[in-house]
Amino acid sequence: MPRPFTTAIVAMSLDGKIATRDRDDTAFSSRADRRFLNEKRAQSDALVVGAGTVRAGDPPMRVSPRSLLKDRPEPLRAVVSRLCLLSPDLMVFGPGSKTLVFTCEDASPGARKALSGAAEVRVSKGSVVRAAEVLEALGALGAKRVLVEGGGELIWAFLEEDLLDEIHVTLCPVAIGGQTAPTPAGGAGFDAASLKRAKLIDVRREGDELFLHYSFRS
Repeated sequence: MPRPFTTAIVAMSLDGKIATRDRDDTAFSSRADRRFLNEKRAQSDALVVGAGTVRAGDPPMRVSPRSLLKDRPEPLRAVVSRLCLLSPDLMVFGPGSKTLVFTCEDASPGARKALSGAAEVRVSKGSVVRAAEVLEALGALGAKRVLVEGGGELIWAFLEEDLLDEIHVTLCPVAIGGQTAPTPAGGAGFDAASLKRAKLIDVRREGDELFLHYSFRS
């Protein structure tokens, strides 16, 4: 079974930050960027987000307005959380499509049980959740297009395993600064000989923002 076509999407400040030092990613989000995010969600079969992003902003991970779906089903929602430390009251577990939580054996049985009534919890062997496992599970559920919404640690996991086909970057006209403010890709990073190269597919300007579309496949 071919793996789902996988896209990352991120809004970034001029100095390469995706949120402030206290993990607030709403301060520079524009109406145009939010509309574009929802358009890409509506074209996807599954949305993937990291636990830190869910805890920081409590997004419902749904398409809005629903008319963008054009009779397509609401995309599946997937949260990657190594320790499964998520409240079942978060909006990602609320009304909408099915929600899956991908965690690992490091998560306590109590933490897994706490979410079992709100989501389908899948446990990976070992101490990490591999991006390939997430895509395999979503593909088995019928997902052909997957949208990775961040944060930076999650996007890095997909980059490290060479599982991103493309990325959409909205360059926002604001500087954030801060050594601890998150960037689009965290993790260990590549060395100079292993840099992940991309090809510019499209660039569009709307107001003072640039919408950049890159492919990681030549």
